[in-house]
Amino acid sequence: MAEPAPPTSKPCTRAPKVAKCEKNTSICALIQSLNWSTKDFMLAFLKDSKHQDVAISRRYWVTDQGWDSTKDLLLTTKRLAQRHIKGCEHWEAFILSQATEIVLSPKPPSGLSPGGSYYTTSSLASTFFSKDDRASRNEALISRMPFLYQLLCAKIQGNKSYEDSTITNAAAIKEEAEEDDAHDPSDEMEDLDGSILKKSSNPAIRRRVTERVSAYLNYIGISSSRRTAHAALKTLGTGAIEKIKARFKLTQSSIIAPFLCYNNLDFEEKVHMGSLSHDSRMFHGTWAYIHSASPSLLGKLDPAELTIDVLNNALHSGTKMTIRSSMFTSTVESTEHWGKALKSQIVWVILRYIAKPVDGRVKLDKSPPVVHPISPEDPNTNVLKLMIASDNSAAGVGEVFTGVIQQSGLTPEEFHLRLQIIEGNLASCNIFETLKRQRCPAVANHESLNNVFTVPGAAHTLWNVSQAIFLTH
Repeated sequence: MAEPAPPTSKPCTRAPKVAKCEKNTSICALIQSLNWSTKDFMLAFLKDSKHQDVAISRRYWVTDQGWDSTKDLLLTTKRLAQRHIKGCEHWEAFILSQATEIVLSPKPPSGLSPGGSYYTTSSLASTFFSKDDRASRNEALISRMPFLYQLLCAKIQGNKSYEDSTITNAAAIKEEAEEDDAHDPSDEMEDLDGSILKKSSNPAIRRRVTERVSAYLNYIGISSSRRTAHAALKTLGTGAIEKIKARFKLTQSSIIAPFLCYNNLDFEEKVHMGSLSHDSRMFHGTWAYIHSASPSLLGKLDPAELTIDVLNNALHSGTKMTIRSSMFTSTVESTEHWGKALKSQIVWVILRYIAKPVDGRVKLDKSPPVVHPISPEDPNTNVLKLMIASDNSAAGVGEVFTGVIQQSGLTPEEFHLRLQIIEGNLASCNIFETLKRQRCPAVANHESLNNVFTVPGAAHTLWNVSQAIFLTH
C-alpha cells in the first residue's frame, strides 16, 4: 500500500503591485457603487465605534506610534484647503474657532485672593509687588493656561520657538559663566529666570521683540482703568502711613527713636500740554527713610547710655578735648590690615581678568581680613513721603522737620522726648547745626532741638574717604 504524500505548505500570496492612482480610482469607484461619497466614508470610518475591525484599524492614529502619519493627514487637508482664497478663509476661521475653544476652556479660579485670582485695591499688601509673589503668580498663570502662554510667546518671538530661545539663552549664559572665576561671589545670586526677559544675541531679534512688547504694554496701559490705578496707589499709601506711625510710637522704643536718613532732591512736575498759566514746575524737596537698629544689637547696649542727658554731656566734654595728631595717624596693626586689604583686592582683580594661578599649593588670599564681622540681616526700612523745602537753609531744614513730625503721628513734645539720630551728608548736618544755634536760648527739647544728633551717613562717609584716597594717589 502506497504511503500518502506529505502535506505541502501553501505559498504566501500577496496582492499584485498596483499603482497608487489605480488604487484611488478603484476605491472611489467602489465607494460610488455603494452610493457614498469620499467624505461620507471618512466620516463613517472615524465615527464608527461599534465594529471591532474598524476600531482596530485606527487604534494607533492618536498614539505616539501613529501620530506622525496622522499629522501628515491633517497637514495635507490644510494644503488642500489653502489652494483657493475661499478655502484659506474657511481654514483660518476653523483654526480660530478651535484656538478660541482651547483658550476659553482653562480658566483661573474665580473668587477673591488667595483662593481665587481676583485682587481688590482695598486688600493689597506690600508683598503683592515683591519679586517672589510676582513670580509665583506668573508660574500659576502659565500652568493653568499653557496654550495661551505659548501662543503669546510665539507671537512675540516670531518664527523662533519658545523652547529654542530658552535653550539658546541658557547655553549662552552657561558659556559666559564658565569663563568667569569659579569663586565669583556673583554666582551666588538668586536665579531670576521667569521674572525678567533675557536679551537675545541677535540685534534684529532684540529690536523686533522690543517693538512688539512696547506695543503690547501700550495696549494694556490704554485699556487699564485710571481710577483703579489711583485706588491701588491710595491703598498702598495708606498702608505706608500706618507703618510709619507704628514705627514712631513711643511704646515701640522709649529709649531711642528710629534713625532718620535724608537728603535733598529736586523733582519736576511735568506738564505735557503747557500754557501760559499751566507749565512745568521744579520743586526743591527732601526724601527720607527710617531704619531701626537690630534688636540683637540693642539688647547688648546699656539703656542708661542712650539718653539725651548723656548725649549732651558727651558733646560738652568733646569741646574740652585736646586734639592731638596721634588720634588721626595709623597704628602698626591698622597699617598691616590696610596693606592686606589692598593686596587681596589686587589679587582678586588679577585672577578674575588677567591671569590664572599655576601652583595650587600657594594660597592666594582674595578676601580682605575681617575687622568686626556682623551677622547679615535685612534692614527694616520705611520710606517717608516726599517733603517740599524752600531751599538749602535753616528755614528749609525746619520745614523738613515739620513734615517728619507730621508723618510720625506724634506731637512736637512727644517727638523730642527720645534721642533722635539723623544721618545725612556733611552740608545737611551743617545746616541743621545752624538751625540748632538759632534756637538758643531755649528750655524744652522741642524748641532747642537738643535731643537731635546729626552724623554723616555711612554712604557719605565712605564717599569722603574714597575721595580723599583718590586725591592722595
